[in-house]
Parts: sequence; C-alpha cells; structure tokens
Amino acid sequence: MFQFVRSLFNRTTRWYPLSSLPEAFFFGRSSRSAVATPEEALSLSPVFAALRWYQTTLSSLPLVVYRDDWQGGREKALTHPAFKLLQFRPNPAQTRNTFLQVLARDLFLHGEAFCQLRWTGTGALYGVYPVKHSCVTEVIVDDEWEKAFVVRDSNGEPEVYSDADMLHIVALPDCDGIRGESFLRYAGEALGLHRQVLESATAYYRNAAKPSGYLRYAGKITPETTNTIRENFKKQFSGTANQGEIPLLSEGGEFTPLSGSNAEDAQIIEALGASVGDVSRWTGISSIILGDYSAAKYASLAAENQAVYQKSLRWMLEAIETEVNNKIFGVGSDFFAEFDTRELLRGDPVTQSQIDNAYLTSGVVTRNEVREGLKLNPLEELNQPLAPLNQGAATLPPTVPNQLPPPAPGAAPNE
Repeated sequence: MFQFVRSLFNRTTRWYPLSSLPEAFFFGRSSRSAVATPEEALSLSPVFAALRWYQTTLSSLPLVVYRDDWQGGREKALTHPAFKLLQFRPNPAQTRNTFLQVLARDLFLHGEAFCQLRWTGTGALYGVYPVKHSCVTEVIVDDEWEKAFVVRDSNGEPEVYSDADMLHIVALPDCDGIRGESFLRYAGEALGLHRQVLESATAYYRNAAKPSGYLRYAGKITPETTNTIRENFKKQFSGTANQGEIPLLSEGGEFTPLSGSNAEDAQIIEALGASVGDVSRWTGISSIILGDYSAAKYASLAAENQAVYQKSLRWMLEAIETEVNNKIFGVGSDFFAEFDTRELLRGDPVTQSQIDNAYLTSGVVTRNEVREGLKLNPLEELNQPLAPLNQGAATLPPTVPNQLPPPAPGAAPNE
C-alpha cells in the first residue's frame, strides 16, 4: 500500500513520534489511574476550562491580511484573495470562529493541527479545511527536509499531500521537531491524581452519614413512636421548599443542629483547589482564568490582560501566523497575516483613556486611529497627528556663513 508513497520520494525518512508507540514500549505500563485520552482529560473541570479559554479567546481575534510597504508601515490588503477567507469564512462549512476553535482544540489536546490548502488553477487560495488529527497517519521527510503528509480519506485509503498544500501548526514539538505531541503524555499521572480526588470526594459524600441535626426526648420512647416522629419531621422540614420553617415539637422534644462541615470537607475542598494550580502549570494558563482568584495580583485589567497574553496566548498566535505566512504567502512576500489583539489588550475605560490621550498629545497616533479603536467612523479633518508646541524645536533666524555686518549709516562701503 505504501509503495506508492515511497515512490514519490527518492529517499525518505519516516518519523515515528514517541506518542505513536504502543504503551509500555520502553518502561512498562503506567498507572491505571493516569489520564490517557483527551476525553478523560476534558472530564476534569480545570482542563475543560483551559480548553474553552483557548477556544473562545483565539476565535474572537480577527486574522487580518496586510501589505507591507517596506517603509515601516502597512495597510490592509482588502483585495487579496486570502483576506476574506482568513477573516470571515475559511471554507464553505465553517466561519472563522468555528474554524479557529477547531484549530485551538487540536493544538491544545494533540500538540499539533493540520489544515488542507486548496488552490485555483491560477494559484489563488480558495479554501482552508481542517484535517482531523487522527486521519494524519504519517509525516514523511525526504533528504532535503521537505515534508509530505499521509492522510486517510473517508474510505480509509491513504492520500499524500505535499508540504505546500498542508498547514502543519506545531504547539509542542517532539524530540525530532517534526511532529507535535500532547501534553497528556507527561501530565497523565498528575491529572489522574486530580481525578482520584474527585472520585474520593464523590464516594465520601455518597457514603458518609451527614445528618443536619438530631431530635432528643426525655425518657424512653418506643420504636413505633420513633418512626412516626422521624417521618413527620422529614415530611415537614426536609427539602428546599421547607427551608426556614419553624419546628414545633411536642412531648418535650428538642432539636439539636450539627455543624454543616467538618475537617474532611475542608480537606476535600483544599485538595480540589490545589489541582487548579497544577493544571495551570501543565497548560500554561493563568490560574486566575481557571477560577483561582487567590492568585490575582495585578493592579489593573490592562496589566492582567498583558500578562495573560504574553504567558498563555502569544505562543499559539505566533505558531499560527508563522505557518500561515510561510505556506500561503511565502517567505519574502509583501503580504502577511497577523491577529488583531487590540481588543484583547485593552484595559478598563479609565486606563485606556489615559493611554489614548498620552499617544494623542505626543503625536504618536492620529485622532482617527483612536476613533478606529472605539469602532467609530473616521473624520476627514482628523487624519493629521497633533504637534505639541512645547516639544517642538526652537526656530532661529537663518544665518549666512562669513557674512559681514551691514555698514554704519553715513560710512563709505568697504571702509
């Protein structure tokens, strides 16, 4: 079957990532409690929260195509065929939002993502289609380090795609740098511990006796009386509908409440909270995003957004931009794609107003550029930057070198 694949390359090297080797190939089977599949990992709330943050954040950023003027400036390439594809609808079945969510899921769970590029007869791009990670059975590299991809089609037959027709975005490179690998390969034991805590907590609350209080009567009562009192008390005061009802006890009965929590509850809550920090370290996402607000330490929303962008998201944006620019536009092209992160990095209204005012008064940006950030239409008279008078260079009268002073009144010339 693969003889056809081999014939496409004079000399090929097959790369088998460690993640594709069978379990226990080197060191024996890992603990049965370890998390081994994406489905198992997503059943843990911190992991699911991390994935959803990547998906919702990445899909909200426009991927804009620009043209470089090679003078330090750029402009939107509105007429380029890839402009509308990348910013609005990469393929007929998916919007940009859905497409980027699929991309983020594969990068997060598998460490790599694949997308097929489709071109017209004239070489113009007309579609970008995501390829399931499980369908890419092999990556082949020739002696010139040119890659090709063996993809299983809907009928199970292998098809070979050249490097020029496939986006291969790698989030976590393997030891060869050819394929990506999932962080679950290394985090399985740690996530398994978190799952064990959940299972232990479930078993504890299912099996533990947790009465809210007890009834006490002076003297001895018969078993029949005990059952009657219990059923009547539960009927009148159990459930949320009877919350706050005033109990009226006869025969000298007394209700004594019990504490709603104990040391075991505190230990379970502490163990569940500790797992958030561990998942944060494995996924590279701030624990604040995962719900642990005890780690919040930034003085403003802008500072927090900047930290999250640099530590958690920037690597993914650069990985996508680099592959898109290399494959769609080519190295050295005037055109390039870049995510617009201005909305992500904006601070609270007061802080952002101070930043905009500082840029305006120093002449860094025009008033129309500030209006663009506020989603307002530009005005013709606001295209020029402001020039602060107190920062301009002092103007002096022009001088002519070696010029003699004018003669005094009544004196002869050259005297």
